[in-house]
Amino acid sequence: MSSCKKENENNSSITFPYITAVDSINAGNINEPIIIEVKYLDECYSEFNRFIERKNGDTTNVKVEVQFRSGLCRLPNTTKTAYYTFTPRSKGNYTLKFKSGAYEFITLTIVVD
Repeated sequence: MSSCKKENENNSSITFPYITAVDSINAGNINEPIIIEVKYLDECYSEFNRFIERKNGDTTNVKVEVQFRSGLCRLPNTTKTAYYTFTPRSKGNYTLKFKSGAYEFITLTIVVD
C-alpha cells in the first residue's frame, strides 16, 4: 500500500511504497560510503525513481519514490530492492528511519568512529 499517489502530465503515477526491510552494517568510517539494501513493495511494475530524504540533525527520514505508467497491473505486490548510499561526514551516531507505514519506520543506527 502506498502512502501517496499522484498523476503527472505524462500519464504516469508517482507513488511512495512502504519499505518492508533494510539490511546494512551498523558501523562505519568518516567519508566511506555505506550501502544499505532497501526492500519495498512494488504495486504495479513500477520503476524506482529515487530516495527522498528529510534530515533533522543526525536523523534522516528516508522513503522510496517510484513511477509507473497508468494502465493494467499484471503482477501487483512483489518485493523489489534498491540500494541507499549513506556517507557520514563526521564521527557520531546517525539514525536512519525508513518509512514502513503511515506512521511507522524501520530504524537503523549507524555508529561512525
